[in-house]
Amino acid sequence: MNQPLERVKNDIEEYLGKEQFVVFHGYLPKPDLQPLAFWDTNRHPDFREYLNAARGLGVKVIVLTVMTFTRGMLEDARLRLEDCDMPSEERRGLEKRLREFRRYEGFTCGVDLLFDHQGRTFIYSRHADWYQEFAELSSLIDDYASYEDEGEDEDEYPDDLFSRN
Repeated sequence: MNQPLERVKNDIEEYLGKEQFVVFHGYLPKPDLQPLAFWDTNRHPDFREYLNAARGLGVKVIVLTVMTFTRGMLEDARLRLEDCDMPSEERRGLEKRLREFRRYEGFTCGVDLLFDHQGRTFIYSRHADWYQEFAELSSLIDDYASYEDEGEDEDEYPDDLFSRN
């Protein structure tokens, strides 16, 4: 099966090495730690433009994050769906859609490049189209779960239940 994002990932890794950037294999920081700026990959999809901008700012270190679609991601969505209270016909439809994503197990579903400059993190982010669909499905499941939770008390446990030692 064709994996276009795998090809992009390989091209990025090759280009980073050729252009002598230092590659740090890491993760996106929590958004509340510092301001983020996202590269417009719709109008400027070529990662080389992003890296040229980084070089123009004197950046030497690029953080590379590669996300692989795993069975665990599917299982997590399935378990969250299991906990939702919804009509069985709709549940079956969502379960069927989740099963269709099994064919992507092991595929690269996301590639992010990041660098920091003057207190801001600049991000180039690409995700497979099918992964965007999975994320939307996952969000829909979360919407059902949060709708279900709205009627529950926020503070499930009395204050005296836990020791403060």
